[in-house]
Amino acid sequence: MRLLLVTNQLDLGGAERFVVRLANELARRGHAVHVASSGGPLAAGLLPDVGQWEVDARAKSPWGVWHLSRQLGSLMTGLDVDL
Repeated sequence: MRLLLVTNQLDLGGAERFVVRLANELARRGHAVHVASSGGPLAAGLLPDVGQWEVDARAKSPWGVWHLSRQLGSLMTGLDVDL
């Protein structure tokens, strides 16, 4: 299965650590996993098999959210993700 996980950042934190662990475990189980975020130090903990995509996931303004939705839409189409 081709999966895209989206989180606002990969800075130090519980939810961010969970995303990294989940992505790595899904990749170990044979799934094609990609993570889209604004980046951060925890990105270094992702396995080489996990695709990393930097997007402006911290957007708060209507224009920023619109731009993010366009970025994610293009990413999902290009990667042909299932979920």
